[in-house]
Amino acid sequence: KYGGFGAAKLLLFLGAVGFFSAIFALFSGKRERATGIVFVLSFLISPLALSMFAGGYVEPLLGFLLAAALLLVDRNGEPDLRTHCVLGVLAGAMASFKLNGAFPAACLLIRLILQSRGRTDARRVAAFCLTALAVAAPFYLRVILETGSPLHPYFGSAGAETSEYHHALGTEKFDHGVWWLPFLPFALSLPNLRRLYD
Repeated sequence: KYGGFGAAKLLLFLGAVGFFSAIFALFSGKRERATGIVFVLSFLISPLALSMFAGGYVEPLLGFLLAAALLLVDRNGEPDLRTHCVLGVLAGAMASFKLNGAFPAACLLIRLILQSRGRTDARRVAAFCLTALAVAAPFYLRVILETGSPLHPYFGSAGAETSEYHHALGTEKFDHGVWWLPFLPFALSLPNLRRLYD
């Protein structure tokens, strides 16, 4: 029998392997290799990262798509139209996997805009946007049709009780004032909080 949770976990495992490989390739220069090794090892010894890789979450795939996009930009200096379209596919996939995947996709768009010059580059950025939209749109359309909000379960959509649950959980566990925000990544990596990473 094929499929099921095992198939999803295999896909996420392959995403994690791709993520680590792409990160290591980003730091492939002789002076940067040690940085890449430290970066990868920091993920491999983190209880939070290990529980995410083992638990069926999409973050390993998001990390892989982002690292692959950064590697593509890094290796292509000034990306051509085809590269922009491939980057659009990666950005659209990031945005469609999970709502927070729209943030790295937007950062990638900003990078391409800042790097662009002239009309030719504007066409390439437009191709990136259209490709990303074409990839992400079916997933957002499905959510809109089923819940009435593209941002479900957040911001008062049809599943308002889910949104209220997430806000209550965040307030109860992490509302310690603004001064605590710089320490949040460290606090989330502690074993007793590793089940609250989503």
